[in-house]
Amino acid sequence: MNLKKEKGKSHKIAEAVKSEIASGKMRPGNRLKSVRELASYFSVSTKAAQRAFDTLEIEGFVERRQGSGTFVRENKTSRSNTVYFLVPHASHIASSHESSVMLNRILYGITSAPSPRVLPQLVPVSKQNVRSITKTPSAIDWATLEQIPAGANVFASALWYNRIFPFLVERGVKGLLLVAQYEQEQQKMYDLIRDASWSFITIDRFAGIQKTVEYLYRLGRRRIAAIKRCPEQPEHPFRKGFITAYENYDMVFKNDFFHEITPEQSEGNMSDTVYELFRKTKFDSLILCNPNIVGATYSALAKIGLKVPDDVAVIAFRDMPEYVNLTPAVSAFDFSWADIGREISRIFTSDDPFYKDTRFHSSIIKRGSTEKNMRPGTDEEFMTELSYAQDIMQ
Repeated sequence: MNLKKEKGKSHKIAEAVKSEIASGKMRPGNRLKSVRELASYFSVSTKAAQRAFDTLEIEGFVERRQGSGTFVRENKTSRSNTVYFLVPHASHIASSHESSVMLNRILYGITSAPSPRVLPQLVPVSKQNVRSITKTPSAIDWATLEQIPAGANVFASALWYNRIFPFLVERGVKGLLLVAQYEQEQQKMYDLIRDASWSFITIDRFAGIQKTVEYLYRLGRRRIAAIKRCPEQPEHPFRKGFITAYENYDMVFKNDFFHEITPEQSEGNMSDTVYELFRKTKFDSLILCNPNIVGATYSALAKIGLKVPDDVAVIAFRDMPEYVNLTPAVSAFDFSWADIGREISRIFTSDDPFYKDTRFHSSIIKRGSTEKNMRPGTDEEFMTELSYAQDIMQ
């Protein structure tokens, strides 16, 4: 008999059972298959299956009850307070990118949650800054990912991480995904993690842009336009919500009102874009769906001779720190990322069954770019979140 090969088979069985327990598919008090049943299921000898049972019992995952069988133990299903918090790469959290700001605010929420709270441990997924790990799989840092234990708590902020989800599912992690309502392009991967009983927090961008159009409508604006990076996304929640809001208020929607630009379009070209959009629509308000086009849009409006907010009201997605430094300060619609962080902590520490499906709605942050005489000041809580999150990373 090849003893090394037999030990490898018993280890595989033990790890598979641990993953079932960690994922919640096997709960405290559930009865395991018999040694013979397990041996047949994994196509191994009864000795290998028995050795797996012995390992699981020694490590405290299961207990044997005379005459009844082997059962999952209660004390091994309690969750660790560590959450493995996925980030694109090591330097991402300290950058000024919009997703970095979002992650910092979530981290603040996690660490300021009521007790019991979880401890976030950052896990850089890639060894370098890449736009997509799907297109650049060689950048994935598998050595770091291997350090995530089987059954661990894992938070992912986007389907950007889809390339590593099969690995995490196989590891039986308790996964929680932040859903941005545009998963059709990766539906197969979304179904994979849903079938693995991951929890979900959905940020309702569809309702968020509807609320923003409603806000501008109540200010008396009737020719509302929007600019979004990434064209040819007819099912995107921003586009669908924008059109739905037009219909709700009996405004006449034209395709020109929702203008999409390529991700590669430079700030220098924004003047021509904004000018052409104004020529076609005579917009009286602009919704900017990407934070990185706000400064260039302000400059373009000034070149055209349009004053904010007298001629054009401007509101942007995501409340970025630099918005308060522009004149007038930029209004925004955004989600309460700190509250989302607290919800993440609550889900991972809850004694309820792990699977959750929670939805968050956005809020309007009103400043001078939409309403005159609004204070240009900084949202103090927002800035505290940013500085606090930076502190805990040091």
